[in-house]
Amino acid sequence: LICAVFSASKTLLYPSTPMVQLVNVREPFWNYPNVAGLKRQIESAGWSIVRTGGPFIERFGAGPRGPGTLLQGGLRMLPRNVMQRSGIPHVWVLAEPVPDNGLG
Repeated sequence: LICAVFSASKTLLYPSTPMVQLVNVREPFWNYPNVAGLKRQIESAGWSIVRTGGPFIERFGAGPRGPGTLLQGGLRMLPRNVMQRSGIPHVWVLAEPVPDNGLG
C-alpha cells in the first residue's frame, strides 16, 4: 500500500499523461507527480497496480506548517500554496509485484 503526495493541478491539466514536477530541496518531497505519473513510477519499479483511491488531504501535524506566504516561490507556486494551506493532497495505491516470468 502506497500513500503518496501528488500534484492536483497537473492531474487536472494532464489526467492521462504521466508528469512530474521536481521541487526545491527545502520542500518535504523531492517531486510532485500527477496521478498518472505516480502510477507510471510504480509500474516502472516492477509493480502492478491493483486498486487506487483518494484524493484526500493529509493535515499538518505538530512540525513545520505549509508555505509561510501565498507568494512563497513566486506566482507560479500560488495555486499549490493556496491548496496546501490546510494540508497536502495524497492518493493511495495498492500494488503487487509483477510476477517474474523467468525471462528477465
